[in-house]
Amino acid sequence: MGADNVLVSGFYHLVVSQVSTRLITFILNLVTARLLSPEAYGLAAIQFHLINTTILFLSREGFRRGCLRMQRDPEGQSQTARILSTAALCLPLGVAVTVAVCSLALVAGGSEGAAQHSTAIMMQGLAAFIELLSEPLYILAQMQLRFRLRVIVEGGATLAKGVVTLLLLKFSLQAPALSLSFGQIVYAGVILVGYLAAYAPLATHFTLQAAEKHLLAEGSKMVMAATQTSYNQGVYGLVANLGSLVVRTLFQPIEEAAFLAFSRSEDAKGEREKGTNERAQILTVLVRCVSILGLLATAFGPSYSFVLLRVIYGERWSSTEAPAVLGVYCGYILLLAVNGVLEAFVHATVRSRELTIANLWLVVFSVVHIALSVVLVRVAGAQGLIMADAANMVMRIAYSLLFLRRYFTATPTFSLGRLFPGRHTMAALALAFAATSFSQAVIMPHTVSNSNFLIGTGVSGALTKLLPLAVRHGSFWLRAGLHVVVGAACLVAAAGVIYRSEHQLWVNVRMLRQSAHMS
Repeated sequence: MGADNVLVSGFYHLVVSQVSTRLITFILNLVTARLLSPEAYGLAAIQFHLINTTILFLSREGFRRGCLRMQRDPEGQSQTARILSTAALCLPLGVAVTVAVCSLALVAGGSEGAAQHSTAIMMQGLAAFIELLSEPLYILAQMQLRFRLRVIVEGGATLAKGVVTLLLLKFSLQAPALSLSFGQIVYAGVILVGYLAAYAPLATHFTLQAAEKHLLAEGSKMVMAATQTSYNQGVYGLVANLGSLVVRTLFQPIEEAAFLAFSRSEDAKGEREKGTNERAQILTVLVRCVSILGLLATAFGPSYSFVLLRVIYGERWSSTEAPAVLGVYCGYILLLAVNGVLEAFVHATVRSRELTIANLWLVVFSVVHIALSVVLVRVAGAQGLIMADAANMVMRIAYSLLFLRRYFTATPTFSLGRLFPGRHTMAALALAFAATSFSQAVIMPHTVSNSNFLIGTGVSGALTKLLPLAVRHGSFWLRAGLHVVVGAACLVAAAGVIYRSEHQLWVNVRMLRQSAHMS
């Protein structure tokens, strides 16, 4: 299967997986958030999430990346045995990591270290290890491009977890912490059973990089858990879950499919120049597409964060600093999207001799990221954490761009400038951002910070008086509706400009799809 075919097939099935699981998760999280206080929600969104992801990242991510980069073997059975024997090494490591992480969480529990809280932490560790038991079969499924299996298993596990958690919370059968942990155990159990049913009979080089990557990805949550109150953790957790919905649903499948595509194209021998040109074309199309999507989030997200939170979570959450934090996160989405594709390429093509250098730079980025997080969280709270995350993404993007420039030195068809949208697209989205910000300041001035220029100078108040009396004193729904109409008009106008100015991009996308169908 060619690289472009792997990309399209992998992207399709991974999007189906992410859309189904994230939609289910979003709906169930929405109901769960209404049943929990900010303190209880913060416990699940920050502390329990951190325990679970830390165990899984440190135990499996290195083996996952290493196995996926193994050369394809003409003898299927020998390849399967090699993959399973290598991937199984994550299990003893997982035992040690689980014990260490849970012990650290119990010691750091402080005043919250009551019996129920301690039990919940141990249950989270158990859930992580149960999920880790399925890792060898997960890696084998990825190597065999069985994307549909992942769709079914993860979708079923997410649904089972949500239903069990909601039932326990709704009928108060257990304390919130225990209910959430029971749900995580159910999720892990369904994952394991699903892969065991599919494979009834049936590296190490990247472990350090996985630990560093996890520190980069979860460093802000570590700082938040260590320095902020449960209330602030709840606000940040809600925004992170909602703001990353697009990232997990769309950008993560692109990143994973791109990694598989670039890894496969590296396997081709005797066609180095052709393979390099193919990778350059795929990379250019992907980065440009995700850049446009990220810019759309940056242009429209900040002005509609309050309306979104008010509609789906109610006044209880929209009256906190969550809208402002979500607005900042919308800009962060752009950096996440671009970095995801660039790092997928780097990880798929970097040579072993360059891996040590890459790891050293990741250590530097980790130190800077954590230092910035500690400083900025004290200055700007949750918004400061996102700013630190953004600075981290900028450093990683810069390193990836330097790698690309060296990698494609002998490829005249590649240019760093072609990776990003043209000036007409940028101008259209900048105007859309200005128009929607102006609309929010005039139509819904109470949702804008006093530091805003239009609010601070009194321009917003003067223009608001020009609105019809029915709008000025109308309900939230009337003003929000008018604000949304303005945004929709700006979106249509911006989409028209993007369609015309990015014509060559759409041609390249169609060519990739046709090439995938033909191979």
